[in-house]
Amino acid sequence: MLHLIEAAAVGGMERLLLAYLATPTGPKTNRGDSVLAVNRGPAGPFMTALQDNNVACRVLAHAGPFRLPERPKTLRQSRAARLIRRHGPAVLWNRLPDRYTRDACRATPTGYYDHGLAWYRPPEWAQMQQWCAHAIACSHASARMLRLHWDYTGPIAICPNPDPIIASQTHALTWRGDAPFVFGVAARLTDIKGVILAIEALAVLVAQGRDCRLIIAGEGPATAHLRERTARLAVAERVSWLGRIRDMHAFYRRIHCLVHPALHDAGSLVLREASSAGCPVVATHVDGMPEWFGNEPAGQLVVPRMSRAAYAADYATATMDLPPVCYDPDNDRLTEPKACFPADIAHALARWYDDPAAHARAAASARRLATTNGVSIDTYTARLAHQLATLAA
Repeated sequence: MLHLIEAAAVGGMERLLLAYLATPTGPKTNRGDSVLAVNRGPAGPFMTALQDNNVACRVLAHAGPFRLPERPKTLRQSRAARLIRRHGPAVLWNRLPDRYTRDACRATPTGYYDHGLAWYRPPEWAQMQQWCAHAIACSHASARMLRLHWDYTGPIAICPNPDPIIASQTHALTWRGDAPFVFGVAARLTDIKGVILAIEALAVLVAQGRDCRLIIAGEGPATAHLRERTARLAVAERVSWLGRIRDMHAFYRRIHCLVHPALHDAGSLVLREASSAGCPVVATHVDGMPEWFGNEPAGQLVVPRMSRAAYAADYATATMDLPPVCYDPDNDRLTEPKACFPADIAHALARWYDDPAAHARAAASARRLATTNGVSIDTYTARLAHQLATLAA
């Protein structure tokens, strides 16, 4: 089995891949040896973790100690062809072949695993139909985007993300109304995550006389922009910056609820993670985020009403990274990306601030949701292995 990834940009999908390869029900049990072909790298700890799981790692851009130039492209094409043919993979999955790997993969069944790329510029329709024998989507929204945005007509299997492993003893703070109300954000600090909206909501709550704090876990290119906004709003002393963290248990033990004001999220891992910790969530009503909650009152969904242009003018950095379209789950259609107004986020948070009993009910619902709707890593890897075996058959 051949996995093509960009090792220079390790995110949630790469961590899922690592968990998949490290699980006994993964491909080493079902499909024989696992091979990872890395297009760019190396990526330090991620590559080391793969090698610790006996995954053969190769970097297409390197031949021994030498980095191959992008031009002429035949250099990388030749190396890709040698690596692919040497391993003779039964399946190529999780991304479409690129200009370096296309020729060598013509005889290999190809699957595409979508975790959000379907929201961006679609590939040429003919290429998608030619190369993709089977698609796997991380959510219903992801599957619908493949149909509506990419015009993909082939088979699609929905394989929801697994729940992050949060210890059963990890509990978010209980709100009793007698201490500062602390809400958190856990995200890469980019415009698309809407972190600035949480900062603005904090300022609204403070102006209304509510004693609130914000903890931000994550780092990214918008960090300086966000720090400047906290100073401008005079809430800098109320915001704690944790940077990139490994111990999410400690993060959830410090907050009463999570705010996830993303403008786009195909199938949010952080919502599942928060629910596992009994942490209520305020999130955007768009894309795959409403799917997690169902009918459980484990969170509040805020309808995004701010236009893309208004968000770009008043909140985003100069290099805004929004997709061209988003998925409207209520009407099953493509729509312009929109943002939540900070006042709407603040209104949702104020409901819990003013009613500790409502917060307690939401926290209990979050735990119940994680128990009833959660997907274990073993279940996830078994489902994924089944889909890949179907593709290889």
